Amino acid sequence: MESRLYIDRRDTRLDVDGGALVVRHPEQARPFSLPLQNIRRVVVSCRLDFSSSVLQALTRAGVAMVILNPKTSDVCTVTLPWTHGHAERRVAQYRMLGDAAGRLVASRNLVAFKIAGQRRTLLRLVRNHPDARRALTLAAGRLADATGACLMNKAGRGQFYPAWEASARVWRRALRRIARQWARQVLAAEQGPA
Repeated sequence: MESRLYIDRRDTRLDVDGGALVVRHPEQARPFSLPLQNIRRVVVSCRLDFSSSVLQALTRAGVAMVILNPKTSDVCTVTLPWTHGHAERRVAQYRMLGDAAGRLVASRNLVAFKIAGQRRTLLRLVRNHPDARRALTLAAGRLADATGACLMNKAGRGQFYPAWEASARVWRRALRRIARQWARQVLAAEQGPA
């Protein structure tokens, strides 16, 4: 059974003992303990004492911790457990937050990668739908142009919107052409030989 643990009594202390979270409060004679495997989230809305080893144990057990400020609702701290073992990648992502040029390059590459994926999808459709080859090939060519424009664009903020807009236009045109061709084929098949 997974549960949430709410802590709202001041001067509470958290510790970890083995695989259990131990909650101590000066007014309680005995501490309260709960197995970490049964906790999904710890929500705190009071002054609390705990060490970094408690946070590490919660993280290892997959437990999130939310610390609220009871005086102001706009201040909150959230710790989330690692969902994967790629700590180096996460650290690099945090480092990139302070690097404007690096963010620009990464954003440009991400948008180009997504548009290139759409282009690959269109080319795969060409193989599966030879009847729509012309429309799909034209659309794939336009996406290649949009990818190049995205990578070459040296402008500042908002630079990727034209590439995304071009990508959307290409998809709309291609799908309209394909729909028209398939509709003609269906009508022809329903009417039979003339």
